[in-house]
Amino acid sequence: MLPRFKILALLAAASGSLHGADLTVKYLFPAGGQAGSRISVTCAGILESWPIGVWTDDAGLRFIPGQTPGQFEVEISSSVRIGPHLVRFYHPTSVTPPLQFVVGNSPEFIASSSSNALTTPVIDSFPATFNGLITRTNRVNTYTLRLPDSCKLEAAVCAVALDAPTSLSIELLDEKTNRVALQHAAPDHDTTLSSFISAGGVYLLRVFMNGAGDVQSKLLQTEAAVYRVAVSANPAKPPPTTTVEAPRSLQTVVEMFRPMVAVRTLMIPSLTRGVIAPAGRQINYGFETRGQERFRFRVIARSIDSPLQPRLRVLDSEMNVLAEAPPAGDAELIWVSPGAGNYIVAVSDMEENGGPLYSFQLEVASPEPFFRATVESHSYTLKPGGSTPVVVNLKRPAGSTSILQVSALSLPDGISCVPQTAEPAADKVTLQLKADSTAPPANQPFVVSVVDVRSVPPQLGYATAPLVGRYAPLGKLLINETDQLWLTVAP
Repeated sequence: MLPRFKILALLAAASGSLHGADLTVKYLFPAGGQAGSRISVTCAGILESWPIGVWTDDAGLRFIPGQTPGQFEVEISSSVRIGPHLVRFYHPTSVTPPLQFVVGNSPEFIASSSSNALTTPVIDSFPATFNGLITRTNRVNTYTLRLPDSCKLEAAVCAVALDAPTSLSIELLDEKTNRVALQHAAPDHDTTLSSFISAGGVYLLRVFMNGAGDVQSKLLQTEAAVYRVAVSANPAKPPPTTTVEAPRSLQTVVEMFRPMVAVRTLMIPSLTRGVIAPAGRQINYGFETRGQERFRFRVIARSIDSPLQPRLRVLDSEMNVLAEAPPAGDAELIWVSPGAGNYIVAVSDMEENGGPLYSFQLEVASPEPFFRATVESHSYTLKPGGSTPVVVNLKRPAGSTSILQVSALSLPDGISCVPQTAEPAADKVTLQLKADSTAPPANQPFVVSVVDVRSVPPQLGYATAPLVGRYAPLGKLLINETDQLWLTVAP
């Protein structure tokens, strides 16, 4: 047997890990990096051999194995899409479920292993992203900030969405360690601290796990909580609402901003105009769908010379984010409603800016009936001469007469699959992946395509598999499904 390398011995227990047979990966640290950079990343877990193969969902994101097992140099091209990505690790007989890795467009910093604020560098340029690791021996990470006068500080924690075993809280202290603002995280939820700072100077931002003796605290005996904090400090005017005075020696005014939750009715199809003012505002538009309808939303800002950097999202009735458009001057989002009900289109500014000039146009086209295809597993295994079924579940609008052709594409050499046709009444089909007796070993992604042959032009979609974390509640990861399925052809 190949020697077993233990990566981060403290975390070597395999329970609750993302693993594929003898390949175990618990987390990546840091869990992201800035576009256009090269960083060192630790892959924590147990590896049967080294080096191992790595697949990412973007060719511009490259993991290069180092000499030390578990250590990678990661090259992030400036052309990589900003946002979360999926990374898999594999060797000839197994593959891990996808892990989440985030590419940002602002400078990134890594928390010091010491909780002593005097040893941490002063960060005075924003926006910035902080990467940290909460463990049983290091339960508080401290960052030293130099903030300008009259700014709105936003610090958004991402931990649960990265599949951390616990949610993390955040607080802001002044230079004398007096508390200025505190934001506790609810269980299984990430949180954001938002405060108005009138007097600039040195402040301490602390990330920590609140509570002791609970299940999450016990998990930290063998696990670690990876997180990212996106921090911005934008010019702002003092809020006219309720304020809380910090110690008089600082003459600091702090406000906890409340999100705008009022919902306007959205006519479909329509062209709606709006203005993001004041700074930090989010405008919510409510609409209804019959389910399995494909919507196209477009926010126009750059094309009308607006300074708005649009953030376009679809939310459910409880304000959970279901989909978000990629960053762009004119943002576009194509979204298929999972079921009948009421939903929300939310428009805001990516940097929480706003004002009379931050105008936009929201275009909504008429929805089209659409289908949804899902599979239960994100990975499959074959041996030469063998076969394995792929059950594809189909969901269509009520009364649909669509005929769907289902095929497996991008298969390795020596693997075949006969396409299947789903008549209007069929709610599933089964594909059979078959390996020739001489099929060579392989590890690679493949897709299951679904085409509505009756539509003009033909509608094309891909079957998706759910992604389930070790600890994050269902649907709470940054990416919760993938159409990049995986096939291992064992030697």
